[in-house]
Amino acid sequence: MATTKANRYSTDFKIEAVKKARLHGNRAETARLLDVHVNTLSKWIKEFEKEEISIGNALNNEELVEPIQEENTFSTEVEDLSEMVVQLKDINEQLTHENAELKAEVQTFKDTIEGLRKELKNSEQLIGRLFKEKVELENFSNKC
Repeated sequence: MATTKANRYSTDFKIEAVKKARLHGNRAETARLLDVHVNTLSKWIKEFEKEEISIGNALNNEELVEPIQEENTFSTEVEDLSEMVVQLKDINEQLTHENAELKAEVQTFKDTIEGLRKELKNSEQLIGRLFKEKVELENFSNKC
C-alpha cells in the first residue's frame, strides 16, 4: 500500500517533534534538524493544541516519556554543531588567507621565470653576436 503524506510520520514521531520544538524554542531549527518542513511542524503543534493533547499530557504517558538526558543530548548536539560551524568558519578564513598567500607566491615565481627567460634570450643573442665576431676575427686573421 502506498504511503500518503498524512501517515508518513508516526504519532510518536510527531509528539517527539513537538516536544523538541518546545524545548528548543526555535521551530525552524528543530524542523531542519528533524528533516521536516517548518510548516509541517507548526501544523503538528496546532493539531496537538486543538485536540487538547498538550506536551504535559504526553509527558505523563510513560510510553512517550524520553529520559531528560536524551533531551539534554539534543540541546548539547545543537550546541556542538554550532561550535563546529564556528570552527569551520575559522578554518575557512585561515585557508582563504593561505590560498591568497600561495597565489601571490605563484605569481612571484611566474614573474621570476619570465625574467629569467628574457635574460636567457638576451644571453643567447649576445653569445650569437660574440660567435659571429669570433668567426669574423678568425677570417680576418687568416687573410692577413
